[in-house]
Amino acid sequence: MKSIFTTLFLVLFALQLSAEAKAQSYTEAIIIEQPNDVIECEGSLDQHLFVVAAPSQKQYKIAYRWLKDDRPISNWVADFGQLTFDTLRYRMSGLYNAEIFAFDPNWTSVFGNPFNYDSARVSPVVSSDRVNLYVLQPPSFMKDIEYQIVKKDDDCIFTFDANIYGEHNMEDPTYWTDIQWFKDSVALIDGDRISGSQSSILTINNIEETDYSTKYRVRLSGDCDTIWSNEFAIYDEPKIVIRSHGSIISDSYCTNRNAPVIIYVGTYPPNLPIEYQWYMNDKPIYNELDKYEILLESTHFKDFEGLIIRVEWNSDFENERYQKYRVEMWPKGYKNNKTFLEHLRLRWVDPLELLTDLEDEYSVEEGQEITFEVEIKNTVRRYRWMKDDVETPVSDSVYKWKVARLEDSGIYYLEALNDCGSIFTKKTKLIVTKKPIITGIEDNSSQEISIYPNPLTANSTLTINPKSTGKVSVILADVLGNKLATVYDDMIQANQQQSINLNIDNIGLSSGTYYIIIQMGDKVETRQISVVR
Repeated sequence: MKSIFTTLFLVLFALQLSAEAKAQSYTEAIIIEQPNDVIECEGSLDQHLFVVAAPSQKQYKIAYRWLKDDRPISNWVADFGQLTFDTLRYRMSGLYNAEIFAFDPNWTSVFGNPFNYDSARVSPVVSSDRVNLYVLQPPSFMKDIEYQIVKKDDDCIFTFDANIYGEHNMEDPTYWTDIQWFKDSVALIDGDRISGSQSSILTINNIEETDYSTKYRVRLSGDCDTIWSNEFAIYDEPKIVIRSHGSIISDSYCTNRNAPVIIYVGTYPPNLPIEYQWYMNDKPIYNELDKYEILLESTHFKDFEGLIIRVEWNSDFENERYQKYRVEMWPKGYKNNKTFLEHLRLRWVDPLELLTDLEDEYSVEEGQEITFEVEIKNTVRRYRWMKDDVETPVSDSVYKWKVARLEDSGIYYLEALNDCGSIFTKKTKLIVTKKPIITGIEDNSSQEISIYPNPLTANSTLTINPKSTGKVSVILADVLGNKLATVYDDMIQANQQQSINLNIDNIGLSSGTYYIIIQMGDKVETRQISVVR
């Protein structure tokens, strides 16, 4: 048997339901203004959807909640018919609507339960129109469009990966992104050979010479932005590009070092794999220990690589010190497009060896001739004569003066260079002595010096009997004081008579008057002589 309390509860609950049913039977939630579509670009700020509604009886209020694609995205809220978006994002796109009903704000539970909108509802739930929040994405390319290598008369197809909008409303794609393909800044137009110039797939049939270009691009134009793809190309069959200046390389190398030859090569289009074959004197060569090292390595030059061959001197070259090399190169897979680089010449030289050297010291009177000469074995690339460690203009193995000057005195040496390095002679000292100045020539005779017979004959003799030991110089001069020859230049001991032959045939004098000038220490004497022929 039910208790009296249970019976009482059922009675009260029935009365409550009867009252709610009575209220709902004549109360309505009236939508005054429906929400409108919102179409904006991604990133737009402070956008909103709103609906205006009112209860049919003023003592009540309206409760709202919003749905996206038929799923609630907010709780019931009183008297607030606006849905606000701080910053629009593409993922917010969808179909939105508001659900509305009237409720009694003064509703209280007979059981002391807290207020809730469902219990206080006094009208049926009605829905606003469904509207589109359409967030337009700026178009963007996912990756670069790659070039293609296409033979003439063949076909090519290009496509791209990009984010473009329009898929929200496929039945009425009002906001599709416009696509346009370009070549060299000129818009492509569909025709006999070209199709898809305004779609994501471009087809060009029967490639012609004029189709080759590196300036193809795609433009995407939408309501929010216009962007361009990277530049890409249609290339003819690839070719080798050589960066080296000229096609002839000739140089000499030392037999105790390797000979590196490097050629900077690339491809058109760039960065394709390269294959090659080297030849020496028209015979193929390959990597071989102690002979050849052949490699292709990256360099700092953009889109170019170093094609290198290092040649080691070996016994095969003993009778062939001059070799001719050739290299054939082609893009991998395109051997028919070979490029030749020939006339690469190597000449091998040995280290230098000094066979004869300079003397420790040279002495010469100003105005006389002097010659430095050395002998060097093997091929010399350059000579450098140095005076007091400053390079002179002379660049030969012989350093020769016709007329020595006082300022030519100094320390001299020779540096000889070739591809093996340098060698140096010893440093030698050159002393240029001052030429005696003969003025006012007089015959100042003394018992120490005599000439007999005079005029000179083939048997004439100059006799010197000095009183002190010292160096004696005897010079033959003409009547104007010009030096003609040095007759004697050596030491004579005191009181030791020295006879010097004055054979006019050996001296080569013509008829006339001459002077013999004798310098003994700081003493100078002269003797007049005659020659009669």
